[in-house]
Amino acid sequence: AVIGTGLVTIPGETGNALSDFAVFGSCWVLGFAHHDGLFKDVPRYLTVSVASIVMGFGLWWASGHLTADGWDLNDIPLAQATWSLGFCVILLQYAPSWQELPGRLARFDRLVTLANNRAVTVYLWHNLLILATIPLIDLLWEIPYVDAHLG
Repeated sequence: AVIGTGLVTIPGETGNALSDFAVFGSCWVLGFAHHDGLFKDVPRYLTVSVASIVMGFGLWWASGHLTADGWDLNDIPLAQATWSLGFCVILLQYAPSWQELPGRLARFDRLVTLANNRAVTVYLWHNLLILATIPLIDLLWEIPYVDAHLG
């Protein structure tokens, strides 16, 4: 929270990395707490109420620290941290615990299971794969229809 207030400023990429870690580290810890079942003993109305207050604080903080882009929480770390934390609490409180996808979604169960089992791999490689698609997208401009209608 100190990093997001402006009391402590760490320049450069190190500062950006620490700020991002501070913003999203709390959400990561919440995921572990949810996995360990720590939310089960807390009444749902209480968690949602506290999360809403935390989110409200984030919006209040953002309103006093607007940037050139306005309400862009990416540039207001404390607002982004509190908003994200509150939002994650609410999502985790209402998260379904399915052993398999229900009804019409069941046909996607194997694909979702595969993605879940490889979540870290997907996370680590997705930027590289996005970058690798640029040459493929560039080839699309050689198709006359694409060039005529999208160019």
